[in-house]
Amino acid sequence: MATKLLTLLLCTVLFACKKNNTVNDNTVRDKDNNVYTTIDIDNQRWLVQNLRTTHYNNGDTIRHITDGAKWFKTDVDAQYGKDSGAWCYYDNNVDTGKIFGCLYNYYAVVDPRGIAPQGYHIADTNDYRILIEKLGGYNLAGGILKDATKSLPQSWKPPSEGTTNLVGFAALPGGERTQGVFQNIHLRSTFWSSSSFNKAAIIYILSYASLKIEKYFNNQYNGYSVRCVKNIK
Repeated sequence: MATKLLTLLLCTVLFACKKNNTVNDNTVRDKDNNVYTTIDIDNQRWLVQNLRTTHYNNGDTIRHITDGAKWFKTDVDAQYGKDSGAWCYYDNNVDTGKIFGCLYNYYAVVDPRGIAPQGYHIADTNDYRILIEKLGGYNLAGGILKDATKSLPQSWKPPSEGTTNLVGFAALPGGERTQGVFQNIHLRSTFWSSSSFNKAAIIYILSYASLKIEKYFNNQYNGYSVRCVKNIK
């Protein structure tokens, strides 16, 4: 019975996405002129790739911090009202960045100068709520969102539980920078939301070992991936 319900759910989602031109030639450019493709899921339009701009939308440079200790200290910068936004590539490797995009701290995510392409915004908790509910809830959505390619540099570590990439979101296991330390590449995909609660930022985690998507509160100085979205209705 549960299998039949899951199959029905996935078919319903797939139909809705096709109706909304899930496969399309739409592209978007960021401030650095990086090009992103888009995917329509119900009434949302998501970027398929993780954000990788290194400039705010007014042209200012986002700080590129490679040193772990300096990355960790961006929290102190924020406390003193200094420019605290930062980005890096996983393991400070440009080639890895070309695959997985940039890791940003939360200060860059919410900086009023903006980092999302024009007409888009960094997904907030409401955007993720709509997406997750459309894909069957927290216990199922993770598998549907994960990229399904195998034996490539961007692939998830097996078993990549529940992976289907049914709607083309193609979440990649780009890892994270926690307290300045790189970890979990090929194991986890962690996305900032632009939302916070009581000074704790909110993140969403996909894991190779689970078909779930999990929501947590986290420190603002950590480095995670970013996805952008716009409403199309």
